[in-house]
Amino acid sequence: MNSATLSGAAVVAASSGTRTAERRKWWRREAARLGSDWNAIMELRASVAPLTCGVCGAAPCVIPSFGAACRLADQQRPRLAQREVKHRPTPQTTIEAILYCVRMRGPNALQEPANLERLSRCDAAALAQIDARMAKLRRGGR
Repeated sequence: MNSATLSGAAVVAASSGTRTAERRKWWRREAARLGSDWNAIMELRASVAPLTCGVCGAAPCVIPSFGAACRLADQQRPRLAQREVKHRPTPQTTIEAILYCVRMRGPNALQEPANLERLSRCDAAALAQIDARMAKLRRGGR
């Protein structure tokens, strides 16, 4: 490149830079006049329509109907929790699991975390049945 080309490029770059600076100033004034800016616009955009799906994480959502069904189910969950819970009897399998552990590892098995959790879910009738069957085990019966 010769010096004429370099000086011509510098003039174009300088005038181009000046125009860009003037445009940026105009946009700043215009944004201030309207009371908005790109950050606010993007925040509004994200609040109105999230950039990614909250269910599948894709942008855009891969299966919109599935996402809508999940959101509807999540909205209904609190209503389900408010309904009166019917107390069901402890499943016999829970009782059998506790007694199986006691037969395999002795009475100390009742202190194991899994069995403590099972016992916490037992109703009064189940606890009475476990007590009766453990008494029978202590006496040597099956």
